[in-house]
Amino acid sequence: MKIHEEYKKAPVLKYSLIFWCIYMIASGLLLAFTPDLLLNFFGVAEPTDSWIRSFGALAFIIGVSYIVILKEKVPIGFIKWTIFARYFFFLFSVISYLMEWTEFISVLIGSFDFLNATWTLVGIKIFFKRYKV
Repeated sequence: MKIHEEYKKAPVLKYSLIFWCIYMIASGLLLAFTPDLLLNFFGVAEPTDSWIRSFGALAFIIGVSYIVILKEKVPIGFIKWTIFARYFFFLFSVISYLMEWTEFISVLIGSFDFLNATWTLVGIKIFFKRYKV
């Protein structure tokens, strides 16, 4: 994958985005085509409706969009927005668990989003500090 020059200057940011891209594409494909494999791994019963497959397709699309972010000069504001979105997902997963809508595994998955969002945020701060962009 050819990465835009601007992101090559900021390896922390670049690797957080690459990692997130791979995570979203892989989990999206698993949820879309073999949800039982991934859900059983986390001890979650496979749903009887098709919502999880649709969620997997959306996760895959988001993952592919990160390839575009890495290849093109996407405004840093968009990347900052994705950080907010990932923090929101974590907050929503905690609320969902507290409201007893989901199992605790949703908080663990949301924690993964929280950690990667923080990694990306640190990468942006380093990038701005180092290159005074």
